[in-house]
Amino acid sequence: MRGLRHSRVDFRKKKLVIAGAINRQEKVFERHGVEISRKTMGGWLPTVAELLDPLYHAAKKVLFESKVIGTDDTGVKVLDPKLSFARTGRIWPYVGDARHPVVGYDYTATRGRDGPAKFLEGYTGYLQADAYSVYDAFFRPERGLTESGVFVCRCSTGLCWHARCLRLVRPGKKFSLRVRNRSGVV
Repeated sequence: MRGLRHSRVDFRKKKLVIAGAINRQEKVFERHGVEISRKTMGGWLPTVAELLDPLYHAAKKVLFESKVIGTDDTGVKVLDPKLSFARTGRIWPYVGDARHPVVGYDYTATRGRDGPAKFLEGYTGYLQADAYSVYDAFFRPERGLTESGVFVCRCSTGLCWHARCLRLVRPGKKFSLRVRNRSGVV
């Protein structure tokens, strides 16, 4: 039994500290003569998540003390047993300011407004985000969020982050730069 308990500790360290994928960890255990299936390790994940829940809430509390929170979303492939293909879920990082250097992450199945709205519930301050229309409702006076400086340009790719356009724009092509900054904070 001691070996299995040690394997659980090793699994948690590799999964959480070095973000090792379960299939790779299964191979590592096999090389050491320990057979632990991916299904078993996957079953341990809810327990690990439950143990980390107080840390998550403490980090979110510190994050919400930030004057400015920056966010954007990133697509991740998600296997769905109901579909014959991998769909795209979203990871939303929320980055605190210099005095509150915390990064919180949230996952949503879609790119809709509900995920960020739920995560940011209770936060009042500046939100720095791209020009994605989901954020527009957050900047109504009753919501308590203020739009921070977002550099956006229009080029042949449409509306996007200025840094991305700088990589895409070739010398000689014209584009216009506009700055959305209603708050005075950049």
